[in-house]
Amino acid sequence: RSAIVNGSVIVVSSSGALTTLADAFSYAIVGSISSVLPARGVRGTEVTITGNSLRGQGASIVNCSLAGVLAEILFENDTEIVVRARVGPAVETRGTVELIADTGAVITSERDAWTYVRPGEITVVDPSSGQVGTRVTITGTSLCGSGSSVVAVTLAGLEATLLSQTACGLLTVIAGDLGANVTGDIVLTSNDGGTVIQESAWTYIAQGVVVSSVPSAGQGGTTVTISGFRLFGGGSGIDRVILAEIPATVIFANDTQVVVTANAGPLPSASVVGDVVVIGDTSVRTRLIGGWTYSVIESIEPSFGQHGT
Repeated sequence: RSAIVNGSVIVVSSSGALTTLADAFSYAIVGSISSVLPARGVRGTEVTITGNSLRGQGASIVNCSLAGVLAEILFENDTEIVVRARVGPAVETRGTVELIADTGAVITSERDAWTYVRPGEITVVDPSSGQVGTRVTITGTSLCGSGSSVVAVTLAGLEATLLSQTACGLLTVIAGDLGANVTGDIVLTSNDGGTVIQESAWTYIAQGVVVSSVPSAGQGGTTVTISGFRLFGGGSGIDRVILAEIPATVIFANDTQVVVTANAGPLPSASVVGDVVVIGDTSVRTRLIGGWTYSVIESIEPSFGQHGT
């Protein structure tokens, strides 16, 4: 319907008697989808859907599916919804875009309004492990996903420097400085937001190792002893130490032990957990993931008492 239509509700009993309530029901304008941009993509692609009455006379859109696969809703109103495509089929698949409003109304696009492109695949990572500065070659098919270029690469969660790419089949990157022995995914992000992911495909090998931080929790003024191996990162001293993203004050340092004083941390309503990062004068980082917690007092129970309480 292109306009709201008001009318009566009529109940007919088994005896044939009629009961009427005038102007008791309205047929609302039927929602419609006018465009889906882009009309094709892979996991991670952000899709903008426009139209009219997309909320189905309700307050929100609660579900959106692209070719039968539920998408992540990033933004929505009555004329526009932005979603992120989730993992799709292993082969190219076409289908409708379907929106479900909180009223239960279903708004469906024209046939084949969305296409899941066959996902890209990483076939070779050479080398598959390394340190800061390691040059890594990534080979595969359709590495740009549904886009035209790769704009970002992460190795085990840390962004790498993209040096070159050839025809969406060959990439060369430089590994960043994580400073910990960690294995993780390689994630390629294309210019349309789509991603190509190879799980557990890259291992960072740290030059140094942080074994412990004692204590592992505290507040501003806490003295922390950090123990490990090759903490200077091949250099002759320590440049700085970071506790949960807050610089600490270095009191003493050698290649196996660093003593610092924690500086005042953030003031949240809950504790903040972060990494212990030792940065040598060569700028090489050595990291203990989750090694420091800025603790806070959240409650006192009981809040009153006497000697012996």
